[in-house]
Amino acid sequence: MSILYNVIERAALLSEARKLIEPTVMPAADPVLGYPPEIVYRWNTFGKKHGRLVEDVMTKVIQAHSGWAPASQTRFKCDTDKTKKLIDRIAINRLNGVAIFVECKRNLGNVSGPYLSSINTYNDWCEDKATDIAKEIGFNPHQSLIKFVVFNAYGREDDSRNVKGIPVLLPKDLPTVFGLPVLEAFEELNSVVQSAVLENEAFRTFSGFMEPPCTDLLTTQEVPQIAAQETPEQFRRRISKALDQLAVR
Repeated sequence: MSILYNVIERAALLSEARKLIEPTVMPAADPVLGYPPEIVYRWNTFGKKHGRLVEDVMTKVIQAHSGWAPASQTRFKCDTDKTKKLIDRIAINRLNGVAIFVECKRNLGNVSGPYLSSINTYNDWCEDKATDIAKEIGFNPHQSLIKFVVFNAYGREDDSRNVKGIPVLLPKDLPTVFGLPVLEAFEELNSVVQSAVLENEAFRTFSGFMEPPCTDLLTTQEVPQIAAQETPEQFRRRISKALDQLAVR
């Protein structure tokens, strides 16, 4: 069974998927054009709600995978900005001294302006405050790895040019860092969402609107081989190298 259902029951996930095209508040009428067509406001609602669902579920899936767990705090003391950075998107591998902040985006290629700026700010904070972050988590700062990454759920590889120097994970890259089951969970999440949304008659004529992610599902033989007796230092070096290779310079 997919580890996806360790964090959410399939029935509950299907229920959440069916809500993706239901606006929380009905759109207001334009004084000239009147109300937007149903397909328009449902389409826009899907984009907003789907992004939140991917972010919430995928970070929980990563944290549910063997060796990874969420942080115990909700904020960092070393975060002195006026707008505090919540850490509900962080996966910690305490055994090996690794903490990875994960920012989920449906399509990094469509992100611009202040949103791109916030991604760079967050990455800079993780790099500048790595020692302080490690201490607050309870790591030895000299034997730890603190990283910020972007998970580009439905985007393309060249989207990473928008955030140079920051590791960008496509779905196919998930096994390199978090293991093959996390990729399989994302593919299952995508499948459930697609099937639920296409139940709606307004969307059915647009059956190709939601392209399956380019995952190129790896075989067991293609998954990076990990030494059975991998030391924490070897683990950190492997993860650090993998993430560095995913950052466009």
